[in-house]
Amino acid sequence: MNGLMRLPHDRRPALGIVPLGSANDFATSVGLPLEPAAALAAARELSAYPIDVVRVTAGTEGETATSYYINMTTGGFGAEVTSSTPKTLKRLLGGGAYSVMGR
Repeated sequence: MNGLMRLPHDRRPALGIVPLGSANDFATSVGLPLEPAAALAAARELSAYPIDVVRVTAGTEGETATSYYINMTTGGFGAEVTSSTPKTLKRLLGGGAYSVMGR
């Protein structure tokens, strides 16, 4: 997302999404297929439409950094839950595994 948003608006290509994670909440929420082949077909065939993109600018006097993201930010909590959730639990419960581990 950072690379796309740094391009001028009139030169920015559409973002195609192939959900490969275990929760895939963004893809699910916008109605994208979760199977890779179907998601690739959707990226080729569906019309592009705008989505919200969050811009975060942080820094100190004279130095700032800007990052962009879609969907959500968790301030490190999401990464911690993701890394501590066993792969077998992710396979078994999918996105529900994060609810079990994050409580």
